[in-house]
Amino acid sequence: MAQRRHEPRHLHRLLFAAARRIRPSITRRELHKPPPRRIDRARAHLLIETQRLTFREIHRQFVSRTIRGDQGLAPALMALDSLWNAVYTLRGGAPLVVRILAQPTHPDSPTASRLEGFYRECTTLLEDGIQRVFGTQADQLTIPPARMAVLIRILLSGLIVELARARDESDIAVIDQAYADFRELFQRFALSSLESPDPDDEEMLDIPLPW
Repeated sequence: MAQRRHEPRHLHRLLFAAARRIRPSITRRELHKPPPRRIDRARAHLLIETQRLTFREIHRQFVSRTIRGDQGLAPALMALDSLWNAVYTLRGGAPLVVRILAQPTHPDSPTASRLEGFYRECTTLLEDGIQRVFGTQADQLTIPPARMAVLIRILLSGLIVELARARDESDIAVIDQAYADFRELFQRFALSSLESPDPDDEEMLDIPLPW
């Protein structure tokens, strides 16, 4: 199963520290309590900004590791697990995030601006992190870093939606297994082990088409 089986204490401390930078009076219980039925804009802002600061810190930590020479698939998987842990730990706010996303907002509204800024920054951090963590192997990725960053961001968004609709532990187990399956696919296929065929190869040109 996925690596979030035991939620690391340092991640809870990280999330709480990030939240207190935005609202110094917040308590740990308030950070993780279920969202209210009505859309609480202030709490939605808090949740978005907490995730933003958490992503920045995860990025900073793994950049520090790559500077020390810790690169390749293994640290990339650790970074992926850290992102899943962050999403899972903030699952109490998932229904609120989904309601915010589902509600039509004016493109120039503060909420739309925060969400757009959050997605843009997350994608940039993911792309930079992928480039750094794979280092000289980046050109061997089966998907270019920019597109892989979008893929991972969409995966995380999908996990948030699924967590929002989870009713019990059996639902959580299904979501956990889905992440574990994606992790397995990433581990097996993130890096290309085969050379790309030469388009000028005569054997390739002689392959009959099926139509």
